[in-house]
Parts: sequence; C-alpha cells; structure tokens
Amino acid sequence: LERLYDRTAEWSELVTVLRRRIDLADEHDERRELHFRIASLYDEKLDNIDEALLVYHAVLTDLGPDREATSALVRLYDRSERWVDLFEALEQDLTLCEDPPERAELLCRMGALLRERLDEPARAVEQFHDVLKIDSTHPEAREALEQLLQDEQVRLEAARVLAPVYEAEGSWPNLVSVLELEAREAMSPADRWEKLRHAAEVAEVGLEAPGRAFDLLCSALRDAAGEPQAPEIVEGLERLASVAGRHSDLVGLYRDVAPDVLDGDLQLRLMLRVASTAHRELEDLPLAKEYYVQVLDTDGEHEGALDALEEIYRATQAHEDLLDIYRRKETLATEDGERRRLLKLQAELCEVALEDVSQATSAYRSILDMGEDDEAVSALERLYAQAGRHNDLADLLRERLADTAGEEAVELNFRLGQLHRTDLVDPDTAIEHYRAALDIDSQHAESVAALEELMDDEERRGIVAEMLQPFYNAQMDWPKLVGAIEARLEGTLDPLDRKPLLREMGTIYEEYLEDLDGAFETYARMFRDDIEDPDVRDLLSRLAGVLDAWPKLAEIYASSLDDVLVD
Repeated sequence: LERLYDRTAEWSELVTVLRRRIDLADEHDERRELHFRIASLYDEKLDNIDEALLVYHAVLTDLGPDREATSALVRLYDRSERWVDLFEALEQDLTLCEDPPERAELLCRMGALLRERLDEPARAVEQFHDVLKIDSTHPEAREALEQLLQDEQVRLEAARVLAPVYEAEGSWPNLVSVLELEAREAMSPADRWEKLRHAAEVAEVGLEAPGRAFDLLCSALRDAAGEPQAPEIVEGLERLASVAGRHSDLVGLYRDVAPDVLDGDLQLRLMLRVASTAHRELEDLPLAKEYYVQVLDTDGEHEGALDALEEIYRATQAHEDLLDIYRRKETLATEDGERRRLLKLQAELCEVALEDVSQATSAYRSILDMGEDDEAVSALERLYAQAGRHNDLADLLRERLADTAGEEAVELNFRLGQLHRTDLVDPDTAIEHYRAALDIDSQHAESVAALEELMDDEERRGIVAEMLQPFYNAQMDWPKLVGAIEARLEGTLDPLDRKPLLREMGTIYEEYLEDLDGAFETYARMFRDDIEDPDVRDLLSRLAGVLDAWPKLAEIYASSLDDVLVD
C-alpha cells in the first residue's frame, strides 16, 4: 500500500499507512524516520504546515531531543511568520547546541526576533549580551546593541553591556559616550557621580582631552554638591582647571553651588529686615527670598522666615523649594493634625507639580504611619499602580484585607489575585487569593473568569479546574463542567481516583447534555481503567443497546482483551 500510494500521489492515504507503521514499529530510528517522512509529506505534498509542526513536536515529545526536528520547527515557524513559536523553537535548538559560534548565531537571531518582531527590547538586550559573552567582536550583536542605545526603554541596559566591551578593547570615544548615557539615566546622585568620574578619567587619560574631563566633573559636582563625594570632585576639578585653563568656569561653578553663609544675632536681625522689607514694601521677591534663605541658614527654625518663604514659593511656583519648606515645617510641628496637613501638602506637590511619584508615596506612607487615613490609602493605591511598584501595592492591599470582611474582602482578594497573576507573575499566590474570594462569594464572576484564563497553565490546570468545578455545577454549565473534569483527569493517573471523575462526566453527558455517544466514550474510558468492574460493563451494555453500538462495544472489549493478553 505504501508504494502504491506513493506512486499514485495519494498522500493522505500514505500518511495513514505511515502512522500505522509507527504504531507497529519498535525501533527508535525506524519510528523517527517514519515521523520525518510524515512531516515532510504534510509540508511538501499536502501544504499543511500545522500538521507538519505537530509531527515534529511529536518527535521531540515521544523520541526525545532532536536537533533536526527543532531545526525543522524553526524553518516552518519562520516561513509561517509565527514569531512567538519561532522564538520558543530557537530556544529549544539552543539547548541542544554545544558549538559556541553556532550558539552565538542562534542567540543573535533570537535577539533580532525579540527586537524586530516581538517588541521586547529588554529581552533582546539580554540575548545580545549572551552573544558578546561568547564573541565580544560579533558585529551583528554589537550593531544591534548600539542601535538600542537610541531606545529610551533599554538604552541604559544596552550601555551597561557595551561599556566593558569598549573598555576591554580601548575604544575610548565610545566608552565615554556610554558612560555619559549611564550617568544621565542614573537613579541616584552617587551612581551618577561614579559614572561621570569614570568618564572623566577615560577622557583625560584615554582621549587626552582634559577640557572634556573638566566638563564631566562639573556636571558631577552640580549633582553631588551635598554628597560625600564632593571633596574628591573638587580635587579633580582644580587639577583639570590648571591643565585645561578653565579657572573662570571653576569660579562660576563654585558660586552656583556654594552660596555665602551669614551668622550671628545681629546679622540675623539685619537679614530678616532686608527680607521682610523686600517682600512687603518693595515687592522684590527674588531679593526677599535670598535673605529669608540666609535667615534659615542661620536659624533653621525661624517661624516667620518659613511662613514668608512658603508664601513666596507658592507665588513663584518654586516647587522644589516649597517642598523643602513643607518638610522643615513638618519636622518642627508638634501636633499630629498639623503634621498630617503638611505631609498631604508635600504629597500633592510631589505628585502634581514635581511628578515625583516616589516622594509622594513616601509622604502618604508617613501619614499612614501615624494612623488610619482613607485619603492616604486611596492615593497610595493609585501611585503604586502608576509607578509599577506592584509589591508595595500588594502589601498595602494585604494590610487593608486584614481589617475587612464581606464584599470588600472579596474585591480585595480579587485585586490581589489579578496583581499577582499579571504584574508579579506569581500564579500560585494569585490562585490562593481567587480561592479566598470564592470562599466568601462562591459566585464571584470576576474571580471565575480569572481562573478560567489560568486553565491554559498546564502546571496549575488541575488545581484551577477543581476550584471551578463547584461553580460550573451550581451554574449548571455542563460543557464547562465537563471541561473542568477533563482537565483534572489529565493530571490524575490512579484509576481509583479517575473513576469518580469519569463517572460524574459520563452522568453529565447522559443526563444533562443528552449526549449518549459522549457518555458511551466516557464509560469506555472507565472500562479501560478497570475492566473487572461489573458496574461499568453494565453501563456500557445499557448504552450499547440504546445506541445500537454493539460492534463498537465489541471492539472496546477486544482491544482491552488484547491489552490484557499482551500484559
């Protein structure tokens, strides 16, 4: 038949014959060859890529790792533009590849796929980084990373990958550029200073450009004037100013970052007078501000200066300075009510005017440290979500959950479930929160919908199905109930445990779905698990009589008998 179907180009029939041969074959190599022939027929003769893919996957599942199969998957997924599947196939191929240059090419291709097709530049950077670990001169990977320096999402990560490569090969202009980029993106003054210091060192020694090195340290001092590193920066600036002839610039810089300080009782009185007169009579707000600041430099608790500067900074929209005033006054406040008022002013200023979510959340958290405050709680929930601080949001929701019950507890558990599932990527904790929500409200539709989405998670499918089963039963949603039982059966191997599940599913088919064929097939599965159970034989015989399916029943008995005889 095989030769006949091949000569007559009856490819579908040939596939059927080859599949039969697989069932009969015992040798690994023979089964592998038959699988590849079937896949080739689907691909080249029947133009059915999906079936070809299934066959190649069957090779990997049934016969073990096989680079030829993974390479075929890569080819077919690429041809059909199924980029996610292509990436997974490349990952499989990578696990089987031991040759470093070939691994580098696979990693580079994966990086390009993530960047150009899957819009995942961060993961692309990781792949290109792995390429450079194998071959630091790899041109495609380096070019891709250099292009990613222009991507705001990942330019910092790309710079961190390229910096040690440039340094190792002495590519000083490129190294200075990426160090400056890292400094611009630094999260703290200390990190920014360290990158600028390094860049200045490279500019001075590697590029022999003391002027550029001076500019870099100027930027460092502006950012770190109040930091412990300031003395070291000053030392470097003075040396470079001599070498580069930048004394005037150095003086201007010092005037900007180190204003004069006045002290003494008389000086304080005079300064306060200058400030108040400029403020009230002359309406010279810049001058008034200058002297009120000097008053506070001498007496940081001066109430009149603090109130006046708050008024001036509000009028001039000097938000950073206004924030400093609020903080000073909050520190000096002795009553909780006043402290709460000032902390809320800080939080609102940081969030709206300064767009500094981190400082706003810190202020609201300080309010909560003083006791319950619904406004602060609502604001923190909003800000944590905006800033992507998902763990902090989860902690806050758990704090609220500890003091709630009823519908509010259902909603909080559901929100925690969603947060753990989508943002924290912790499906197990998410499932527990959905379970807690359903324990309170067994018909909570949102939790059920979320669990239904988790049915695609093979590892947790059985647990989720067991949770959904009572809901489907209560809703009399028989098709979904059958699906849930089927999912539980996938992970249940013990025939004693499978029997009640199959019995329930058969009853649903027969009594509620009126699908006698489905019931018959389900009882047949019970029979195959335990051929000695007379109740199952009675069920099969009864349905065979109703369906006039005696030949099919005979076939089931014969097949099971064959299995027993083989055993």
